[in-house]
Amino acid sequence: MNDLKPTPKIARPLKETLAMFRKCAKTPTAPSAAARAAACIEEEHRMKIKYMEMDEERKNEEHQLRMEQLRIKIAHAKEKKNRSTENFSNYLER
Repeated sequence: MNDLKPTPKIARPLKETLAMFRKCAKTPTAPSAAARAAACIEEEHRMKIKYMEMDEERKNEEHQLRMEQLRIKIAHAKEKKNRSTENFSNYLER
């Protein structure tokens, strides 16, 4: 009446078999201090890059505004020079 057959053994490599009997099995735990530090450093690096990009963008905008202001000053100087030249030529014609 003993119809039960023994279950076939699963062929496992020795390394896996020994890992089952280790006392301190490696289970996922909270991130280690090194992992937290690395994540923190990475986040700081991202923030620095972000602020550097923002600063670069601001400097580019300021540069363009200064160039526009310089163009306007040059145009005003040319107009002023033309007016003074016209006034002088009008003065000489009298």
